[in-house]
Amino acid sequence: MKIKLIGVKPKPEKNAEAINFLKEKLKGQKVFIKFDDVKYDDKNNLLCYLYLWNKTFINAHLIKNGLVDVDTSLDYKYKTKFLKLNPQNFLNMSPHFINLANQYAQGTRPKIVGQLSELIQEFYYLQKKPDAIKNATEKFYKS
Repeated sequence: MKIKLIGVKPKPEKNAEAINFLKEKLKGQKVFIKFDDVKYDDKNNLLCYLYLWNKTFINAHLIKNGLVDVDTSLDYKYKTKFLKLNPQNFLNMSPHFINLANQYAQGTRPKIVGQLSELIQEFYYLQKKPDAIKNATEKFYKS
């Protein structure tokens, strides 16, 4: 009998890393499994959620660490939770969040953009010459 983790879709490029992750997490550990409404897939694999004895949710950890994709082909209890855990979803949404933040902060107005670019230049200048402000202040008071 084969067991398939519910909500987990393998990433071929991360298979070896995912297998090593599972070996490290599960070696010598007591585990327990839980089932969803559908207990077997069309290939007669047992579908389950896998937990460590301390209630660490292995399916979720695989997704959160980007070692697998979220399986969206089936409906299951934790589908929404898994989609929220997927790091790729955050990356896909981040431009939207940045645009929204700029819109509310009016961060793209020319006056503000100019100030920001000046601050960035000042920051890099101070990284190269950390004593610049101190030296300028001393020169000012000497004259």
